[in-house]
Amino acid sequence: MARRHIDPPQDRRQNIRETNPNENTGINHNLSVDDAIHDDVTSLNSIVNSCPQPPSMKDMVKIQDQNCRFMIAPFKYDPSFPHDIPKPINDSNNYDDIWHVDYIRMPCSPQYMANNGHPMWQRICLALNQLKQKCENKKANFRDLKTPPLLRQKSNHSLTMSQQQAASLLACSFFCLFPTIYDEEKQHENFQEPNFHRLYQKGPPENIEKLKCILHYFRRITETMPSGIITIQRYELPKESYPNWSNSKTGLSQLCLTKEKKIEDIKNVLQVDFANKYIGGGVLGSGCVQEEIRFSISPEMLVSLLVCEVMQDDECIFLIGCERYSLYTGYANSFQFAGDYRDTTPKDNWGRKWCHLVAMDAIYFRVPSTQYQKENVDRELIKAYASFRPLEKESGFEFGIATGNWGCGVFNGDKELKAIIQLMAASEARRPLIYAAFNDENLFYSFIKVYEYLKQHRATVGDLYQYLEEYSTKYKDMTLFNYILQTLPSSTKK
Repeated sequence: MARRHIDPPQDRRQNIRETNPNENTGINHNLSVDDAIHDDVTSLNSIVNSCPQPPSMKDMVKIQDQNCRFMIAPFKYDPSFPHDIPKPINDSNNYDDIWHVDYIRMPCSPQYMANNGHPMWQRICLALNQLKQKCENKKANFRDLKTPPLLRQKSNHSLTMSQQQAASLLACSFFCLFPTIYDEEKQHENFQEPNFHRLYQKGPPENIEKLKCILHYFRRITETMPSGIITIQRYELPKESYPNWSNSKTGLSQLCLTKEKKIEDIKNVLQVDFANKYIGGGVLGSGCVQEEIRFSISPEMLVSLLVCEVMQDDECIFLIGCERYSLYTGYANSFQFAGDYRDTTPKDNWGRKWCHLVAMDAIYFRVPSTQYQKENVDRELIKAYASFRPLEKESGFEFGIATGNWGCGVFNGDKELKAIIQLMAASEARRPLIYAAFNDENLFYSFIKVYEYLKQHRATVGDLYQYLEEYSTKYKDMTLFNYILQTLPSSTKK
């Protein structure tokens, strides 16, 4: 069965309507910039500077967890020798083939056969003679690869590889070498199509711009192969860890709002990917909004399309250490490649760039009014909390979160509802929140006003949940923020 092609909703390529700053919401916008970053509303720098270096991990050699899969030998990054390259695990000094439903079916597998019964790899090598020469010159060597395992639903597995190994996999995707027909059980329906062939077909102009980003990545790595490491980690929130939202006494986290910065430009934080449940969304098709743009400027993230099964409601996917290579301008149908980007972020002790990204998918509301229903609010809360909960129990992993209008735009989410949901999840996870209300002055000032009101009345996460329950029958009459400003938190009424 062929892997799934993901294209966004039909109107996803259109410009996303921003809220009119002059729209009458009943909220006073007469706040200065200073008002936006004083007292309870935290400055961006105070959050970003609280963790200037990436959190330290347990040494690889000490990792005994079978859920952590490595394609490299134990490696420890030494800043004194920044160009040391991780060594691939190569137990047999030959390509290690595993043709199995729980592993990537590699194009060089001897079990990948053409219709005439001959191995496909022979045909591939003949057709791509230049690639074959590079392999022989050890610029890209399939013997450096163990067959990567798939990260299936509910597995809580991680996969760690070198940037060079990621480049080899992406080269296969670029040349459309991965088998697209699998087993009769259709077990690969839940995975994205990793080959790039749809990008080469007739499509919107922004597809050319995405290709420019990807070609720029290949130019960069063929000039100088990066020496770092990336990790793709799947996480399922255990049922016993679900918060009791209605009874939560947790206070609200620090909050910073920014109108100027994009999420990917905010350093030293967990950056949120407004993901499709099939990670990457329409990046290899016609999609060109937040997730697709992020994967285009950081192409190592595309490896996740190859290994990650579709996400369930209580799951998220972390991408750690992926380097950024491109600048860009515009958004959706105005997106354009804008040149080279040099990523100077520091590395952790594993050799991964200080870049932590979490892919979390929101519900697409065909009927927008259904998003206020309790079951849908609860689902979005669990998705956000699973994504915001610190990955490790050790100190140093409570660094800030950079997010924005998750699940809005063509997914029809209410910006105010999604803002409150994410504030609740970050607060329950006890992490500061940076909210990028990019060029949306109405949301910027109204969220500040609501947050300061909630802090003034010492509102808890449980209070916010009560607001959402009550608002489910009032959304036709007023905005959520206006409802909150007109209603005391339930805990103050007792």
